[in-house]
Amino acid sequence: MAGIALTINSYTTSSISFTAVVDSEPNLWQYSLDGGKNYYPFSTSSSQTAVYTISGLQAKSYSLKVSARVRSAIGTLVYVYSDTKTVDLSLPVVSVSASDITNASFLLSMYSSVECNLWQYSLNGGTSWTTISTENGTSAM
Repeated sequence: MAGIALTINSYTTSSISFTAVVDSEPNLWQYSLDGGKNYYPFSTSSSQTAVYTISGLQAKSYSLKVSARVRSAIGTLVYVYSDTKTVDLSLPVVSVSASDITNASFLLSMYSSVECNLWQYSLNGGTSWTTISTENGTSAM
């Protein structure tokens, strides 16, 4: 009996969305955020694919593991497990967009989930950098 294929779909500073796939019909799905020490049920569906979002989390690192209770070839109930995936929700999320693009200029808008005190961009793959702002904040233009 194979384990569970676990894929992290997305995450924010307070949630983790994942997909888990098992090769037998389960009657219980569970997740663990501490690498398998404590499990919490999230579904009793018999679907071999589970998509779930854990919300209300703190911004820190988690060791996500998923288990499913399935019937073995001889009919007994057994648990199968995924590998552990580390998801660090404390890492900043930064986004950049360009607008008003002409042959000679463009407008950059930068946003971060944490305060930043240096905002820069590079036009040559990181060889040299141009500073936009040294003001502390969560956005720069």
